[in-house]
Amino acid sequence: MTELLEFFWPVHRAGYKLVSGKELGRKKPTDALLGKAAGSDQWIVPVDKTPPTDLDAYAKVIDFRDPLKLGLCVYRNFVDWNATPEGALRFTDSYGFLFEYNYNKPQGMLLDTWLSHQKNMRSAILAWERKSDVSKMVFDFNAVELGPLTTKLRQNRSGKGVYVVLQPKSLWAMMWVEFALQISNQSGIRQCEWCSNWFPYGTGTGRRSKARFCSDPCRKASHIQSKKEGV
Repeated sequence: MTELLEFFWPVHRAGYKLVSGKELGRKKPTDALLGKAAGSDQWIVPVDKTPPTDLDAYAKVIDFRDPLKLGLCVYRNFVDWNATPEGALRFTDSYGFLFEYNYNKPQGMLLDTWLSHQKNMRSAILAWERKSDVSKMVFDFNAVELGPLTTKLRQNRSGKGVYVVLQPKSLWAMMWVEFALQISNQSGIRQCEWCSNWFPYGTGTGRRSKARFCSDPCRKASHIQSKKEGV
């Protein structure tokens, strides 16, 4: 399943912090219907807001990561992530902003925007998991603006064949596409018995259906703990 997705995303090496809109010189967001101040005025911004001056400087402060190489189910861990300012900050530290972001002109992402998107995805995905309501899930998925998806051909390991990969343009789009591939491929997901992270298993995931751990470190840690307890 993961071979169908190809995704690299910028994450600031110095991490992120929460600041007020006043510190950014931004007006407090307003409720468009009521014309009054709405929600939190906290913004997620890079710790180091100095804009890179050239490609070499950019490479020193921005790390392009492949979240799929972690072997985790990114969208499901996003849904389970703590819906708090600290939780949003920790997720951004690990995966970067949800949408394309110009690190040369850092303006920050509104905390309420992050929390709102997490809430919307959680609602759609948990409704699907609990009720298997296909029609609602299809409606919710099709209502999401994913933006353009690039398709590329890649050679397989033998060099004799090819396969198609999808390249989403944002972390937000990638998580929705990851979800769509997982349910259409009929592979499963479960929580790691050691760290509780969600991971995929079954067809196309590289993991057996009986897999209990998300990674070798978790499997080894559990084995060591079991030996200490004499299990």
